[in-house]
Amino acid sequence: CRALHERVLIPERAAGLQLSRESAQLVAVVAGSRFEFPECDCLVLPGAVDASPEELAAQFASKVMSCGALTVSAEPSLGESWVEINMSEGGQEKATIRRFISGGSAR
Repeated sequence: CRALHERVLIPERAAGLQLSRESAQLVAVVAGSRFEFPECDCLVLPGAVDASPEELAAQFASKVMSCGALTVSAEPSLGESWVEINMSEGGQEKATIRRFISGGSAR
């Protein structure tokens, strides 16, 4: 979560968005408007089309599951655990993603 704290989140594949880098600045052009941010204050979300709670929760789940410490299970079984990621935006939009995990290899 520290990677997100006080950062400008920029979805890499947002419709109409053009990204470029100029002198340690991240330049975003969308709908004819140009925005410049210090690159160190930005986090470009790879493959993301928006920065909604649903998209962020999916990105987190993918990152957590890809670290290799956990493996995904297709369906829960008795005694199995899960990882649950909850995201909200100002208390209005909310998203929850749950991934069941197992101690062995992915099933």
